[in-house]
Amino acid sequence: MCEITKNFILCSCSTDEKVEVEHNKNSRRYKKQIEKKYPRRIAWTLDRYEGTYNSEMDGMMITPSDKLDELFTAEYVRSELNARNCFDFDYVPNEGDYLTFRFNFSKKEARGREFHYMPYIYKEGNWTVDFYCGFSAKLAEINKGRLKFE
Repeated sequence: MCEITKNFILCSCSTDEKVEVEHNKNSRRYKKQIEKKYPRRIAWTLDRYEGTYNSEMDGMMITPSDKLDELFTAEYVRSELNARNCFDFDYVPNEGDYLTFRFNFSKKEARGREFHYMPYIYKEGNWTVDFYCGFSAKLAEINKGRLKFE
């Protein structure tokens, strides 16, 4: 099985960064160049948990994934988050903080794709693979960005 040999950094840079390519956007060469330059366009969002509220919404919950691609798994991310400071800004986790990872697709790219995400909650001094109910959790965004590999 393959393993990631590089550490990741939670970069607080823009998730909307444009890729400059000289080829036609519909060409196969363009798409391969994007994949080569950004093999894992993974975005993250860090939220502070502020409690719950009574929601009148109905719907189906999207359950979390245990991996976003073959190498970026929930267990790998959890171990890295607990082993070192992965953030590129000053941040001290508080009990209940919520960190999610997802692919960063444009609206056009997202059409027809399944939505996958990996959530983590900071509990008792460690990041754990867990999620809040999207219909009743009150969250305040702390920061967001994209993943970079060293």
